[in-house]
Amino acid sequence: MQIRQTEHAITVPAPAGTVYRLIADAERWPAIFTPTVHVEYLPGEAGAEQRLRIWAFAGDAVRSWVSHRTLDPVARRVAFRQTSPARPVAAMRGEWHVVPSGEGSEVVFRHWFSAENDDADVLDRIEEVVEHNSRAELDSLRDAANRAHLLVDWEDEVAVGPGQERVFRFLADAAQWPTLIPHVARVDLHEDAAGVQRLEMDTVPSTGGDVHTTVSVRVLLPPETIVYKQTTLPDFLHAHVGSWHVREDGGAVAKHTVVLKEEAITAILGPEGTVEQAAALVRRSIGGNSMATLRRARELAPTAP
Repeated sequence: MQIRQTEHAITVPAPAGTVYRLIADAERWPAIFTPTVHVEYLPGEAGAEQRLRIWAFAGDAVRSWVSHRTLDPVARRVAFRQTSPARPVAAMRGEWHVVPSGEGSEVVFRHWFSAENDDADVLDRIEEVVEHNSRAELDSLRDAANRAHLLVDWEDEVAVGPGQERVFRFLADAAQWPTLIPHVARVDLHEDAAGVQRLEMDTVPSTGGDVHTTVSVRVLLPPETIVYKQTTLPDFLHAHVGSWHVREDGGAVAKHTVVLKEEAITAILGPEGTVEQAAALVRRSIGGNSMATLRRARELAPTAP
C-alpha cells in the first residue's frame, strides 16, 4: 500500500511553551484552526494519552473521525493517529513538533496517510486536502499566538423548564426562527449530512445597528448539545464558535468564544476604544441575541408540535 508523507513548517513569534499549549488544548481548536469545527474528548484514556472526536472541513464537506494522540510536553511534541478515519482515508497519522527558534518558535507539522483500495487518484485528492488544511492550520496557529489578548469567552444560562427534547428541537429547527424570534430576519438552513447543518442567517444586533449576515456550520449532538462555528463573520470578528446545552434539569446554557479584530476596535469605538470595551459590546450583542433565543425557546417549546 502506498503511504504518502507531507511536512510543513512555520515560524511563530511566540515562546515554544505557549505554542505547544495552543496545540495541546484541543477544545480551543475551533476558535484557532480554520478547518476545525468541533472537538470533544472521549473517555477511556488518561494523562498523556487522549482520544478525540473531531469534526473538520475536508474540502467543502465536514467530516468526522476519532483520533488517538500522545502528548509530550517536555519535547513539545504531539503525535496522533486516526483510529476511525473518514472515508476514503484508509490510515492517517502525524505529529506536531515545536522547537525554540530565536525569539520565537518553529512548528513542524507532519502527516503520513494512505487511501482506500490503494487508489492513486484518491490518494492525490487526500493529499490536496492535507496540504490545504496543514497550511491553514499553521497560519491559524501563528495568528492565534498574536491574538491571545483578543480572545473572549463567556456563557449565559436561562431556566427553560422541563421538556429537554422539545427545547432541543426548537434550537435545531432554525428554519422556523424568522417567524418566532424577533431578532432573526432571515434563515437559509440545509443539512448536508446527518447531524451537520449549514445555517445562513440575517440578525439584528440586540444593541441595535445594521443587520449582520452570518454563515455557520452546526453539529447536532442530541438530546443535549448543538455546537457551531461561524464561517462568514461580522466585520469585527476573526472567529466565533459556540454551543447550546439543554439540560434535563430545565436549564439551558449558551457558550461563546470569539476572537476580536483589533483593527475594528477603533473603527467602531473611536480612537480611545479598548479591547475590554469591545469585548463588553460583543458580549451584549451576541450574548443578548442568544439569551433572547433561549427565552423564546422557553416560551414556545412547551407547545411545539
